[in-house]
Amino acid sequence: MDHLDIAGREHVASLDVLRYAKNVVLCLAWIAVALHIFSWITVAYTDTLDPLRAATVLPYGSENSGPSERDFAIARQWERVLQSSLTLGGFVGRCSALVLAGVFIVALLVGLSAALGGAADLTRACVWSLVALAMLVPWLRAPEDMIGVATAFHGFDDLTRAAAIDRSAAGGALSFVRYVLSPLLVALCLILAQLSFRRAYRRITAVPSAMPLDEV
Repeated sequence: MDHLDIAGREHVASLDVLRYAKNVVLCLAWIAVALHIFSWITVAYTDTLDPLRAATVLPYGSENSGPSERDFAIARQWERVLQSSLTLGGFVGRCSALVLAGVFIVALLVGLSAALGGAADLTRACVWSLVALAMLVPWLRAPEDMIGVATAFHGFDDLTRAAAIDRSAAGGALSFVRYVLSPLLVALCLILAQLSFRRAYRRITAVPSAMPLDEV
């Protein structure tokens, strides 16, 4: 980076700090997305929680109630795991998207203040990260019974209620959009933001005789 003066190197060093933080937070956000999709598949398309559903029809312990005590205990354990995972995943995912938006905005300000270049790509990264954040905000719906997507991340009660309304409709278009496509769109926005940031970073740190950067 000999083409940069001392002040320029300081700004690039700041971008490096933001880049490392961005990589860690991106991984957390993608894990949260994968967790939500896995939870929906588990609830809607497997029989993992069937003993709990059967217990709501016939009292647990009654004659010919269906699920054995072992199956019921396993299903109850899965329920606790999914509840805790979705609660933690929703919190981590939303915080990660918020932090990422802040990281990209700060990176843009650093690039503009030192005239490092790559401002257009950094701006794109900001826009895509803000879109992802907007999709994760738990927007309220009005009226209450309006059909729509309130947020890309849902809680365990939302998933089980949607799957229990009609098991045959669990794979319908609306359910697919709400519980699979919406989280995937969040991940896609974050990927586009990552690619834009990468292009900007390569442009800022590139010199005519430099070897290709091993950017993560």
